[in-house]
Amino acid sequence: MGKSYTPKYRLEYYDNHKQLRPNVQAWTVKTEGKATDQNLEKYLYGLGKSFEIGGVNEHISKTIGFIPYPSKGKIINQRTNEIVAMWKASMFMVW
Repeated sequence: MGKSYTPKYRLEYYDNHKQLRPNVQAWTVKTEGKATDQNLEKYLYGLGKSFEIGGVNEHISKTIGFIPYPSKGKIINQRTNEIVAMWKASMFMVW
């Protein structure tokens, strides 16, 4: 069996649909970069664009019937539970 480990950071983000719980995934510094506000914003913009027609996650948007653009997100240090980066969309944000 392989060795499992807990990543240093986790990403929690909400989309523009009313959700009770956030979407959670690992934030890996090797691929996404340092856990900063700028890198988080860049990542969430890219994620939102991937849900549009022609994006790699287009099938998700077609299945649920709308494009789930991210509305806010934060990167949390798993060990200390400290928020190290945050991003929130503008009230009338245009993608």
